[in-house]
Amino acid sequence: MKDPNNLGMLLLVSDYYGEKGEQLDKAESYAQKAATLAHSVQRPANVTEDQWKQQTALQKGLALSTLGQINLQKRTTCKR
Repeated sequence: MKDPNNLGMLLLVSDYYGEKGEQLDKAESYAQKAATLAHSVQRPANVTEDQWKQQTALQKGLALSTLGQINLQKRTTCKR
């Protein structure tokens, strides 16, 4: 990944790997990083504070959802 702090890419790649059940450790790492970064990314000047709070909450929620999905994938893989 060119920019290891690109929140959008971290979410996209972690979700992709989680959905595919591939590279789950990498997906988990990316999703955890995205969850951490969600509230530390600087707000763009053209976005209001309320909009930014909603957007960051959504992004953190997506990261946490992906972590849950990855956890389920790992459990399913271990039971086989």
